[in-house]
Amino acid sequence: MKLSEVEKRYLVNLIESGEQIPEDYKYLLFPNLQEEYELTYAGKMRREDILAGEDGTLPVPLQLERVFNGKEHPAFEDGWRNMIVFGDNLQFLKTINEIKIR
Repeated sequence: MKLSEVEKRYLVNLIESGEQIPEDYKYLLFPNLQEEYELTYAGKMRREDILAGEDGTLPVPLQLERVFNGKEHPAFEDGWRNMIVFGDNLQFLKTINEIKIR
């Protein structure tokens, strides 16, 4: 952390007087140690809460529109199929996550 003496005194005065520290100092005081980017916003739920259904979105049966392996190209030996699925993205992700867990 590279703060000048003037900045340090300024921050100490703000803290002692009970005032808020300006947003500009956020990354100087608390540097980001993650190596990847993360999208954050007000009201964002944790991944664990979303997968637990805390958001009210539940997994649903898949509504297949088209399967691409069909008769000409049967499913792969491990059961893999190429599909187009219509529906809500979050519901789809929860559904395939549950299928993976089973």
